[in-house]
Amino acid sequence: MSRNLTDFLRKIDFLSGSSQELCERLANELELVEAKRGEEVFADETPGDAVYFILEGSIRIEKRGRVLVTRHRGECLGEMALIDDSPRSAAAVAETDSVLLRWSKDDFLASLATSGEFAYRLCRTLSARLREDVIKSTLIQEERHRAAQLQRAMLPGPTFSSEIVDLSAYCLQADEVGGDYYDYLSTDKNCLGLVIADAQGHGFSAALLVAILKTCLHGLPEREPAAVLEAMNRAILENLNEVVTATCCYVLIDPARRELRFASAGHIAQYHLQTNDGALAELTPQNLLLGVPGLTEYVTSAEARPWTPGDLLIFMTDGVTEATNVDDEEFGTERLRQVILDHRHRDPEEIIQAVRAALREFVGDCEFKDDVTLVVARLR
Repeated sequence: MSRNLTDFLRKIDFLSGSSQELCERLANELELVEAKRGEEVFADETPGDAVYFILEGSIRIEKRGRVLVTRHRGECLGEMALIDDSPRSAAAVAETDSVLLRWSKDDFLASLATSGEFAYRLCRTLSARLREDVIKSTLIQEERHRAAQLQRAMLPGPTFSSEIVDLSAYCLQADEVGGDYYDYLSTDKNCLGLVIADAQGHGFSAALLVAILKTCLHGLPEREPAAVLEAMNRAILENLNEVVTATCCYVLIDPARRELRFASAGHIAQYHLQTNDGALAELTPQNLLLGVPGLTEYVTSAEARPWTPGDLLIFMTDGVTEATNVDDEEFGTERLRQVILDHRHRDPEEIIQAVRAALREFVGDCEFKDDVTLVVARLR
């Protein structure tokens, strides 16, 4: 290897200030590797077999397609998997055509064991990185906390009463920043619109999508179900750069006609419990998910059904029916339907409490893997 390469190595973070002898020996152990743009240098969760120094170009560190950080010339990647002997915690992908120097695990560990100088400089560099990570982690947690506060502010209060309904709602987020959203709003025609949505995933993108849906919903002059879903789909596509889809069900309660008009975008079936015969009907007019890339011409089908005073509407997200117990068995729709039927004469809040109790008994000590949202409305 040339003297230029030795000089290059001495400028790398955990080799900075190392002796000429150490860097010359290291230069002879390195393998030159080329990576074309978009090519994977190593995959997530694979065994750590080498450290890589970036001689030319840039490398993205990714987790499930999300870019965590980008490394450039003079930086290294992959060393942590060698030190703790665990699988790779992320993938490395060439952002540009790149040239890397590969240092095998055996040679790396041999230097770590035999060179006190190298061990010292490596520990010093990793300590500095850990301090940076702590600072970044703190900032990220603060941002997540603010995002969670913002998202909670997007949800209306847990109770609502009007001349049309008495309503109670409950939302348990599986993550600090969840993806469930419910809302209700009056119209200028003395109707009431109810919406429930589930952004696919959690975190910042889901929180942003919820904000977009709420802004769109409350800014619409048209509140008919088909028009609402079409507008929501358009708002997602126009305001989000990354792909984030959502399921949604929207119901417009019309007291003058004693009619429910509703449309669903890939959402699980919602329920209408009729007091005249005790039937638990499903609201299931299905359309495509909201936010599907390229789906700018979103044509929506909607349906209508009659209602009478005393009827119940039960909205939920799939976190309810897909909650699992220790045997990985799902709570399912049949258990949910039975709880609703057993408590159909109770107030909305009492019905929600009954469902929550049944869920908790079913899952036991297991954690909820997804957000759990319930909205129960008694029609007047």
